Amino acid sequence: MAVPREIARLNESNELAESGTRSRPHVFQCYFSRLSHRSRCSILRGRAKVRLVVRSHIENPTQEDTRLDEAVALGCEIYRLHEAGRDYSVSLQRLSALSGRSISKLSVLSAFGSVSPGTFAKRQLVAWDQLPTDITEGEMLEMIERICTVKCDELQTEYWLECLRANTGDANISDLIFWPGEYFRDGNNSRRLLPSEVLATALRSGGRTSH
Repeated sequence: MAVPREIARLNESNELAESGTRSRPHVFQCYFSRLSHRSRCSILRGRAKVRLVVRSHIENPTQEDTRLDEAVALGCEIYRLHEAGRDYSVSLQRLSALSGRSISKLSVLSAFGSVSPGTFAKRQLVAWDQLPTDITEGEMLEMIERICTVKCDELQTEYWLECLRANTGDANISDLIFWPGEYFRDGNNSRRLLPSEVLATALRSGGRTSH
């Protein structure tokens, strides 16, 4: 099947980004913004092989954190001791000191059985009060697509939803993605929106303008 001209241009833009001529988010946003609605949907629904890339510090907010290995080890130790019915206060204090925040036993009880020990530990390292506010529409579209198709891990989902709230201005974007009937107040949770429709709705609700 022939590759549409717009998609071919996007693939060329990736080559420019990889060569260092331009940054990938900048190149992607320029080309993506010129596509027709139909072409955008085709790309986002996986009908064409276009590599969309979220910047590394947004893709994985703890990847470059030098505390990561120690935090994950402590998270695993806390879970192991909790499961065995043993006291884990010392380990919890060490994780609190490492992350620079107070972590209660209630946090452990809430996380145990619902998220992995690694995710629990990584959560403590994320600067939730310093979310990036310069996320491009191209990056937000990719986040929404990957959240909808479960192509991201537990921490990414949680972090990206917070980033989407901060950058669209829509505090209820998670309902829009997972429970559209609650969002639109019509009870129709079977409604399926395209990522582009989710983003446009969220930006409009948050009083932001789509570029």
